[in-house]
Amino acid sequence: MSEPAAEARPPVRGTGLPFVLRILGGCLVVAIIVGAGLAAERFISDDDLELPDEVGGLAIDDSDRARDLYDYNDDEVSDAYDGADAVTGLYGRESDSPLVVTAVEAESGPPLPTGFDDPEALGLAAPLNELVDEGDVTCLVTRNPRPADEGDDDASAPVAVLCQRTHGDLTVRVLGTQKPDLDEVVDATDEVWEELS
Repeated sequence: MSEPAAEARPPVRGTGLPFVLRILGGCLVVAIIVGAGLAAERFISDDDLELPDEVGGLAIDDSDRARDLYDYNDDEVSDAYDGADAVTGLYGRESDSPLVVTAVEAESGPPLPTGFDDPEALGLAAPLNELVDEGDVTCLVTRNPRPADEGDDDASAPVAVLCQRTHGDLTVRVLGTQKPDLDEVVDATDEVWEELS
């Protein structure tokens, strides 16, 4: 007796290599479109960095000369951070403690000197360069050398304080150079950060 012929089944749709390739191709197209959209958003964003008119009670210098200096610094900082948007301002030009503020849309490592010196080995009252953390702000405090035997009553008064706050795509730096007060520079850094973030 002969066996009945097996009934041919119709092919199941949605299986096999061609189906998998179509799914992968579709995922690739979606990924390219999303990536292009995110890149375009970065380049056409209207969210340019803009510093506040006042920081720590000090007004920004908006003279033509100052704006020329800002533009130059902005370009140099931008180049250093692979074209990231950067902005600079000088606050309180006529004050006893002016501040230079720079912000860049990039993350940065801590502000570092060319080197750290051991004050004890050098016979100094305080380190010439010291990193100080104040909350989310890291500061590089720079002092003039003062012999340890002269005591340290205000021997550690800084000649320059560079504070920085950075996270993700934003870094804010504030530099105080004339009789800078560490707490004021830290507060100014936080103030600008809050304004820009």
